[in-house]
Amino acid sequence: MATGAIRYQAGPQVGNPRLRGRSKLYRMVDDATGLQADFMPVIHGVRSFEGLRSRAVERTIGGSVLLVASIDDIIASKRAAGRDRDLAVLPVLEKTRQAISGMPAAVKKATARRTPNKRKKGQR
Repeated sequence: MATGAIRYQAGPQVGNPRLRGRSKLYRMVDDATGLQADFMPVIHGVRSFEGLRSRAVERTIGGSVLLVASIDDIIASKRAAGRDRDLAVLPVLEKTRQAISGMPAAVKKATARRTPNKRKKGQR
């Protein structure tokens, strides 16, 4: 694959033809930078998309603004999924959360903006 190429994968079991297409996860991988983005219509451990969105942070990547799940929601999702591979990354995610919480407020504000939940409570 050429340097800087972006691969698109449907489902995490792309390497296993027997399971291909069963997952609702879609993944984009930039081989040059190692950046990986997963798009999921269902997330374990998260009660509602609205709640997830209200806690998300905005990140600008390649000139596009993306909403990224909060570290707390990512950790909750990994715990709820309970798979060995999800549980294996919890120590790294916990250290990341500690590092983020230890950042000075000005650095946090400069690196991430919370996205306001534009819906009123009770609205769908």
